[in-house]
Amino acid sequence: MKLDWWWPLQARLAREFKHDPRREAVALRMLQRMARPSGELPRFTGRSVVVAGAGLRPGEVIPSGLLVAADGAVRACREQQRLPVLVVSDLDGYRDDLRWAIAGGAALVVHGHGDNLAALGKWLPRLRPAAVTAARPADGVECWGGFTDGDRAVLAAIGFGALRVRLAGFRFDAAGPYSGRSRGRLKRRKLAWAQRILRAAARRYPALEF
Repeated sequence: MKLDWWWPLQARLAREFKHDPRREAVALRMLQRMARPSGELPRFTGRSVVVAGAGLRPGEVIPSGLLVAADGAVRACREQQRLPVLVVSDLDGYRDDLRWAIAGGAALVVHGHGDNLAALGKWLPRLRPAAVTAARPADGVECWGGFTDGDRAVLAAIGFGALRVRLAGFRFDAAGPYSGRSRGRLKRRKLAWAQRILRAAARRYPALEF
């Protein structure tokens, strides 16, 4: 998966949100040292995938199909007894729901960054993710691009070869019901960026319906 288009966006995000390169480096080292990725990731080559986001409304039925969930959306999947095959999380969602998905056989991808160092230290040894990601690829650490769990999950599905990627529960005007504690102006700025990223991805990857 070529990411030449992504790196300029990554640089803009780092400037706008004032990412601390030292903390990002710490996150990368923690991923390399503490995680033991199994590498047992699903392959979507030639298949249609639904990516569920935290904007799902209570009672909104998740479309049928091979399911990928972005962090907080796992709760909606659990409520509907729809087990995702892949979950993408930076560990700020509902941990009990993550454990439910993993126990059912879902592959977990954990993203590490400068703002979730404490969560990485606490949960990486317990959750045993299938893979870990960071802002830049490194030995044992993947990168498919993306900023929020939602757009990162979409890009992961594309990276795993999905023929078609449909979105469910993606809202960009306000935090969704399954977004956990994440609210306010900062969240709205992040959602605006998620929309921008998905628009850029849709121009490059015909698989993405957006």
